[in-house]
Amino acid sequence: MAQPCSSTSFSNEPGSDYIVNLNVGGRIFATSCNTLSWIPDSFFTSLLSGRMNSVRDVSGAIFIDRDPDVFRVILNYLRTKQVDLGGLKVSTLKHEALFFGLTPLIRRLTLCEELSSTSCGSVYFCGMIPPPDMPVEALPNEKSRSPMYSNSSDSNDSKNKTNGSPRHRVHSKKQSSDMSRYIKNELSELAKSKSLLDRDTEPLKVRMIRAHICSIVVAYSYFVCVYRVTEWNTYVLLWKSPRTRTYVTHIAVNTKISATVAERFVAVAFQDDTIGLWHIDDEGKTEKKGETLLYECLNR
Repeated sequence: MAQPCSSTSFSNEPGSDYIVNLNVGGRIFATSCNTLSWIPDSFFTSLLSGRMNSVRDVSGAIFIDRDPDVFRVILNYLRTKQVDLGGLKVSTLKHEALFFGLTPLIRRLTLCEELSSTSCGSVYFCGMIPPPDMPVEALPNEKSRSPMYSNSSDSNDSKNKTNGSPRHRVHSKKQSSDMSRYIKNELSELAKSKSLLDRDTEPLKVRMIRAHICSIVVAYSYFVCVYRVTEWNTYVLLWKSPRTRTYVTHIAVNTKISATVAERFVAVAFQDDTIGLWHIDDEGKTEKKGETLLYECLNR
C-alpha cells in the first residue's frame, strides 16, 4: 500500500518512492517523490527532505501558493522531461522554473528566448527610396585612358602603320601564356551579352546597392544614383548620372567625413571594361576625376 511522503519519510535511496499530494493555489496534484526530486538542489528536494518548512491543508496535502495553471506545465516537465507550454509565455514559465530551481528547464527556456532575439538588434522599417526618373542625357563616347596604357596603344598603332599591316584586336596580340585569360574574358563577355535583353526591358530595376557610412549608391541598368542619409533617416538624392553608353556592372563608394562636410568617391564599372570615378559632396557638386580602360574583366 502506497504511503504519502512526509517530511520525515523522504529518502534518496533507490526504489524509495511515495505518493505526494500537493495543493497548489487551491488545486490538488498527486505525484511521486521521485518525480519531484530527480533534479538536485531544487525547491522540491528541499521541501521533501525537511530542509524547508511546509504548510499543509486540512487533507494533509502540502500547500504551495503558486499559480496552478503554470504548475501544471512544471509538473508535466518533471514527469516527461518535455516542455509543453500549453499557451503560456516562455518568460512566464521561466519565472516559475527559477522559483522552483529547475536548472535543466531554465537552460532550455533560455535557449528558446535566444532564438527569438538577435544580438545585433531587430529589423524595422526605416524608409523607402522612390524610383528616380529615367535620365535621357548620354555620357560622351570618348574614353579617357591612363598615360601608361595610352603610350602602349600609340606605340602599337605606329608599329602597325610601319609594317603596313591592319590593326588586329588587342586579344590577338597576347602571348600564348595569356590564352587562358583571353578565354575567360570572352566567356564573361558572352554571359554579359545574354543578360542585355533583360536589362533593356527593365531599365528601372535595381541591380546593385552599395553603402558606406552616410552614403548609399543605387545602380540601375544604365545609370547610377547617389543618396545621402540624414539624421532623420531620410534619403536625399545628391547625384544622378546621365544615361551611360553601356550598362553598369559594378559600383563602389567610399565616404570621408570631416568636421564640417562629408565627401564621397564613387567608382562605376561598365560593360565595356571602363571604370569612372566621381567626387560628390554634400551639396551635390560633382566632379569627374577620370576614367580608366581595362582589358581584364571585373568579376567581383
